[in-house]
Amino acid sequence: VVDPSAVAGPNGSSFSYAVLSDRILLKSLNAQTIFKQVRIYNTIGQLMMENNADLITEVPLPYMPQGIYLCEFTDARGRRTTFRFFH
Repeated sequence: VVDPSAVAGPNGSSFSYAVLSDRILLKSLNAQTIFKQVRIYNTIGQLMMENNADLITEVPLPYMPQGIYLCEFTDARGRRTTFRFFH
């Protein structure tokens, strides 16, 4: 494992991320990785947070109980990238 907090998609998108107590930082974004929307879901599928912007490089985290969450990013072409994280 080169980077345990990295995502590589089949469409050429790749990035790494760091989950902090109050936000998720996106690192090493390439030209194919321009996210326009982010959604965070809990493990039972409830939407906890949604954010839309021209370029997302940081995701502020609202208060959420400790647990496992899914983070879904959508790029300008509608392609989705998802990873799970503990908060």
